[in-house]
Amino acid sequence: MTLKSAERIQSIVNAIDAKLGAKTVNLASAVRLLRNGYAAATGTSYAAMTSVSQIESCRRICEILDGANQTTGYNDCTVTAAVQRLCNGYIAPAPLYSFGVLSDLHIQYETGLDDFRRALTYLKDKVPFTCVCGDLVSYANAENMAQYKSYVDACAGEMALYECAGNHETYPEQGVGADIDAALWTATTGKELYYSFEYGGDVFLFLSLKSERPADLFVDGGLAWLADTLEANKDKRCFVFQHVQDPADGGADPSHSYSNILDGTSGAEFMRLMRQYKNTVWFHGHTHLTLGAAAYPVNEYLGCRSVHIPSLSGPRFYDAALDKLENYYYDANGNKIWGALLAEGYIADVYADKIVLRGIDFAAGANRDTVEPMADEVYAVEFTLEEKQ
Repeated sequence: MTLKSAERIQSIVNAIDAKLGAKTVNLASAVRLLRNGYAAATGTSYAAMTSVSQIESCRRICEILDGANQTTGYNDCTVTAAVQRLCNGYIAPAPLYSFGVLSDLHIQYETGLDDFRRALTYLKDKVPFTCVCGDLVSYANAENMAQYKSYVDACAGEMALYECAGNHETYPEQGVGADIDAALWTATTGKELYYSFEYGGDVFLFLSLKSERPADLFVDGGLAWLADTLEANKDKRCFVFQHVQDPADGGADPSHSYSNILDGTSGAEFMRLMRQYKNTVWFHGHTHLTLGAAAYPVNEYLGCRSVHIPSLSGPRFYDAALDKLENYYYDANGNKIWGALLAEGYIADVYADKIVLRGIDFAAGANRDTVEPMADEVYAVEFTLEEKQ
């Protein structure tokens, strides 16, 4: 099989050389590529293989070259590009690591439990951990929080979940606002109300809300802890998870009017820290704005880098005529489409110089029973450690 692979690649190389009139590729590089255990994925994109033998790598390359030859002929530009990439050692870079990103689960909503189960079942086979940016439940009473924990225990497998509390964790029941029940939070999630951990050399920080009062928004000691932790890690990339958005962020809320509880004194201090430490990316949710809205969810124009996370169980749409967020919209045929029929989140791929956020539709099938990547909803936050303080 190895000999056949070499012969097939050599025949393609010869055809390319004849067409271009120059030796543009190197057979030794192609064979070395095979022996290093790489194989083509789809099209002309290539990714490192993690557990495939040299023989299987050779077989896969043979299949691709045979298929390309049968379809287009040796001298077709598609074949040329594919073999050039192989022989030049072109490999689409693999991320350093990936993690899931969810927000606004509201598992007691109409579709919330099914959405949460589907998301956990999908993500547990794709990422080592998932970050949840608040509003786990509709109302944070013992029954609802126990239901959240039961689904995590049953569906997450070995995948860890890291959460911060949103404003709905400060509601013990509908229409009643209060301070968060710290004991219930910790008993349910196993987490403190603010904490951090390190993964792949990057630092993940989680800061919970205490209430919906703009002047007293964050849990006691949280802002001081955030400032100290950011200062202690200013030579590393820091990913901050905190539930509510900057009121000025049109990518999270084009109407600039939805629940602007970050505009008080606590919010001002939080935003000062996000702008001071240039090594941070801040993740938030709260508005539920769908990725399908005409808004860019990655913001780098307000003095910090932030990412808006859509809702897993109730995305909202922007009604430009009313200049407000709605739970529904009308399609071209006049049909009312409810946000509850959608379920959205991300997988974040972390590279040395950027984070790539891949939108995931967790309710893609006609019966909301499949999960699919959202090919048109992929965003990048680019920065390197050289940009740190």
